[in-house]
Amino acid sequence: MSELKYPNIFKPLKVGSIMLKNRLIAAPIDVHVSKEKATSGVSLIVLGDGFVTDETNGRIWPHSINAYATENLLKTKEKLEFWRQGGSKVSIELLHCGMYAQLFGTDWVYGVCAGERPDGTKIVEVDKEAMEKICDEYYRCAATAKQLGFDMVTAHFAHGWLPSEFLSPTWNKRTDEFGGSYENRIKFPRMILQAIRRAVGKDFPIDMRINGKDWIGPGQGIEEVARFLKDMSEEHLVDMVNISAGADIVFEGNIHMATHAIDKHMTNIELSKYVKEHVDIPVTVVGAVMTPDEAEMVVRDGYADAVWLGRSLFADPEWVKKAYAGKPEEIRPCLRCLYCFGVASGFKNFGCSVNPRVNKEDMFPLGEQAKIKKRVTVIGGGPGGMKAALTASERGHEVILIEKGEKLGGTINFTDYVPSKQDLHRYKEYLVRQVEKSNVDVRLNTEATPELIRSLDTDVLMIAVGASPATPPIKGIDGSNVTQALDVFPVMDQTEQKVVIIGGGTIGCERAIDLAEMGRDVTVVEMTGTMNALANTLYQVALKERMEQCETLHTVVNTRCTEITEEGVKAVDADGKEIMLPADRIILAAGMKSNTELAHSFYGIVPETYIIGDCNRVGKVKEATQDGFLFATNIE
Repeated sequence: MSELKYPNIFKPLKVGSIMLKNRLIAAPIDVHVSKEKATSGVSLIVLGDGFVTDETNGRIWPHSINAYATENLLKTKEKLEFWRQGGSKVSIELLHCGMYAQLFGTDWVYGVCAGERPDGTKIVEVDKEAMEKICDEYYRCAATAKQLGFDMVTAHFAHGWLPSEFLSPTWNKRTDEFGGSYENRIKFPRMILQAIRRAVGKDFPIDMRINGKDWIGPGQGIEEVARFLKDMSEEHLVDMVNISAGADIVFEGNIHMATHAIDKHMTNIELSKYVKEHVDIPVTVVGAVMTPDEAEMVVRDGYADAVWLGRSLFADPEWVKKAYAGKPEEIRPCLRCLYCFGVASGFKNFGCSVNPRVNKEDMFPLGEQAKIKKRVTVIGGGPGGMKAALTASERGHEVILIEKGEKLGGTINFTDYVPSKQDLHRYKEYLVRQVEKSNVDVRLNTEATPELIRSLDTDVLMIAVGASPATPPIKGIDGSNVTQALDVFPVMDQTEQKVVIIGGGTIGCERAIDLAEMGRDVTVVEMTGTMNALANTLYQVALKERMEQCETLHTVVNTRCTEITEEGVKAVDADGKEIMLPADRIILAAGMKSNTELAHSFYGIVPETYIIGDCNRVGKVKEATQDGFLFATNIE
């Protein structure tokens, strides 16, 4: 066997009585059910939603079932057999949602303390009788998991669920023997672990997920987390631990549980390293370890013994196989856009921005060739155009890709200049590499015209001419001190000190953060009452948090700009009062406008014509990628 590029992540790892074949673990994202993920090559697949309680108010989703209930055992067994078909070990979570459970036919939830949730739901304090009942549920479910053939169980003590509510002084305000001191707060969590150990026996591995940082209030400090894990492992109640962070249901915590597009990579490795220095069991980590190089560094340098992959396997189920082959450049990067979390879009726009085949693998098998090979011309080399060209070429069509600029990438070429958009930049570079090594005939610096398209004798035309920055009707908009947001990127380091950004959408907010973090004094002016209104819910929260951290970033809402002068921007606020916002540089971020007229000019040339992405409707990379893939897949 040739020498591995990433030897450390492909070493085996002993966990209790079992051996994991490598140091890569699939995190529990159960909405992604894929044979390709099941055969991805990870050593362990962890299944989520393993709710231990028969009570409906111990779960989080309407479709949730008690996986361990008698009437559901066949489904759970089938699920286990599906996920182990690629040779991976399989674990299942043991989970009670506590005060953050959703309500299905009930009007109360259990919690560490009595009270009322913000939505008015009654929280019933877990008393000793309830503790015994819940421990019995953990016992029964753990025993059932072992009987069904799972290789281990994962005690979910993270993300604001019931055990973590007891562990964290932010949630645990009890004054009885289960609150206050460390020794008191761990009593019930220890009871749960003791019940699990009795159920599975001494040789069956127990994994645990726990927060290294809660991100809700002061939380449980990492020193105490390490102490708890040391104590539990010495009592032989835990065989492996996964260090996570944040809270699932509370958005301010959720954005640290599943990191967002402008957050750093490897967010939890300092936490896992601290724990690893204090315990003698394997320590694993989750949280934006995005590339094989990062995973290799984490294991090699002692930050953790293994890495959990979540959304990365959404984006590319062959992540592990490509890493093993030493081809990291072939991995389709995850954007951390959060659209694979249904709650982010109110379940209106669920899916993966870079992998349109998610949960549709059977519908769109890899390598399927077109029945009739055609000449396909694609106008526009942005993400949608590149995806269309690649998909058509992979299916055997002859493809010409026309791009008026000097390089591929379209609008997302701005990521060349913005470190905070590292994931989108990696995806852009990935697409460009895939096009370069394909059979696509790329014609740069070429202006597409109807005459040119007619001369190419094309069978299928795919139009991906994108959108252009909108210019609001403001007096003085043509001034020399005014720049469109997309034109700022190459000269951001030369931008003047005092900046006003007109438009508080995603582009305006992101640029405000970039400039403020470079030391500029930035004011964002938004006509409506909401910043970043069109982003998904989680990204709205993430951007708000990041903006509030910038001391030189200011926002003005419900304010209409009326004139731009050499001194700055005149505006009218919510009360009708005229105000002056001094600025050396005014940046327009008033949104994008579809190049619909240009797109329509190419209709009528060939019968089979498709319009892709922003030139149809301004959207995200997700929509452009989906259009390009679906339309090209259906060319026959």
